[in-house]
Amino acid sequence: MNCRNRPNKSVNLNCPDYAILMQPMLSLYRSFIPPLFFRGNARLLFAAFLLCMMSCRQAAPLTPQKKDSSDTDSLKALGAYYCNSGNDSLDIVAKLLIQAGTEQGNDELVVDGKVLQANYEWMRVNYPAATAIILEALDIAQQAELDAKVPRIYATLGNLHKENENYPMALEAAEKGLIQAQRNRDTAAIIYLTLVRAMFTHSYGMLKKNDSLRDASLRLHEEGLRLAEASPQYERNRIAYYDNISQYYKINKDYEKALHYGHKGAALAEKYEQRRSLTFAYNWLGESYFYMGEREKGIRYLRDALKIAGELKSPYREAEINCSLYECFQAAGDHRQALMHYSRNVAIRDSLQVLTNHRHIGQLHIEYESGKKDEQIASLGILSREKTKRTYLVLSGLAIFVVLSVILYILYRANLRRNRQLTESNRKINEQSQQLQTLMKELHHRVKNNLQIVSSLLELQSSHLKDDDARQAIRIGKQRIEAMSLIHRSLYREDQPNMVNMQEYVTDLTESIMQTFGIEKEAFDLQLNIDTLSLDVDVALPLGLIINEWVTNAFKHAYRHTAHPLLSISLKQGAGLHLEISDNGPGMTRENWEQPTGSFGIRLVKVLSKQLKGRCEMASGSGTTLILQIPPEPLKKTV
Repeated sequence: MNCRNRPNKSVNLNCPDYAILMQPMLSLYRSFIPPLFFRGNARLLFAAFLLCMMSCRQAAPLTPQKKDSSDTDSLKALGAYYCNSGNDSLDIVAKLLIQAGTEQGNDELVVDGKVLQANYEWMRVNYPAATAIILEALDIAQQAELDAKVPRIYATLGNLHKENENYPMALEAAEKGLIQAQRNRDTAAIIYLTLVRAMFTHSYGMLKKNDSLRDASLRLHEEGLRLAEASPQYERNRIAYYDNISQYYKINKDYEKALHYGHKGAALAEKYEQRRSLTFAYNWLGESYFYMGEREKGIRYLRDALKIAGELKSPYREAEINCSLYECFQAAGDHRQALMHYSRNVAIRDSLQVLTNHRHIGQLHIEYESGKKDEQIASLGILSREKTKRTYLVLSGLAIFVVLSVILYILYRANLRRNRQLTESNRKINEQSQQLQTLMKELHHRVKNNLQIVSSLLELQSSHLKDDDARQAIRIGKQRIEAMSLIHRSLYREDQPNMVNMQEYVTDLTESIMQTFGIEKEAFDLQLNIDTLSLDVDVALPLGLIINEWVTNAFKHAYRHTAHPLLSISLKQGAGLHLEISDNGPGMTRENWEQPTGSFGIRLVKVLSKQLKGRCEMASGSGTTLILQIPPEPLKKTV
């Protein structure tokens, strides 16, 4: 049995150079937090803690605050720490960086976050998602001219091509990344991209069983290692080189050199806490010791590598190390252990469901062409029989054809003239329709702008008033104007200039009222259930004012003594239109509803309901509920 159905993976180090940031931070964290905190799922809790802290900063009212650069530095450092693992903390850190970059308009942070997110999906063996994300990062980096980020993005893209055994495209991506690194004069990136090229060349040689390619990869490794060893600042970059060269000599059975480079790689991996790299170093050390005769020592190294790979949630590494253990136990004659590790290898690889459809394309193409030829042979017999019949039919029909041709020509000329007239008429109608639609949109846009100006003037006027009742009245009036302005904004956006998107409108209107009353979304339970897509503006405008009045009334009176305020808005369309608005306040009295002497809002709700030919009712229990039922007649233009 052979468990190596694809070549061994080389070491992958595809993280930003945040190691300098990471080391002092980890020292500081460990001086205050027990060591157990940095094991297993506790890392995820720490990343979640960072998320909570940053979210708290976002919740600050009124004055927007720019995130401290120390926050993003901390996230970058955590990203470097988790970069080569499948730990869920990596996904959280990546999303935080993307969020911070989006809020700050910082494309560099967005790119860093997407690279980490692609690494997370890569380590989780979700290659399609990883590829889509890294291509987004490449597009953003190129548009924002972030040349320093491009080499490592190409390296990640090449690694994903390599995972699918598409080595020509992997090598092409590595070459593009190396060219950009040389243009940037970035020595660290040049060292890394040289490693990537060497790694792909080695894997390609293993796949093709081509020793010349493997020898070429060794020369590339040695070339990059000389650069990495030229300065102490590139010591961390040497880890992958040592591991890959150790693997090369292990495959060539030069175990002394394999141990020499393997120990160097392991020492640096432990120093910089590169646990994924450590699995490779232990893997090659274990196999080398085993085949040199020190079998127990070799098995210990391999089992340590397998344990780390499991903690990192790296299924491919687990499969490869199980394969190495299978080969060692098979060579030692321990068939029980060999079978156990072989079974684990097969189970992991089967669960990954690696696609190999491209290997069957040639066979499918041959089958397709063969089927086409069989169909052609069968059709030839049918054509031969039909040919005789057609000869007689053609001769008899020829005379009829001549007569009909004359008639059809006359009709054709007449139809051609009519079609030209219709085409010209349709063109003019379409032009007029487009002009009218454009004018309507422009009208709605200008009305919206004018209403916003009026709203702004009211806001300015209210700032000079000292009487609270007057300020409250202006604020309510301003909100009514805002409700109408949102209608015109929705009309401007829609392709049909007389239809209002109710889902978007009700959401925007409710959020606008919450903003007017200074209510944060996080401290309020807002439940919207809108299943009506669009309404004609003649229905949507009064309906929007009804919603505005009732929600405004709820914010004014319902939540003064309510610990957990709740507002539910339901708009459903069946035989007619059913609107229901509920709160969890103390409730409105029946007297206030039936005789609203001091409430203009309730009177306006009743007047607008009659305008829509609807019937509105108020129910009071554990809160207040407005129920409005509109018959089908006013809704004839509704979509």
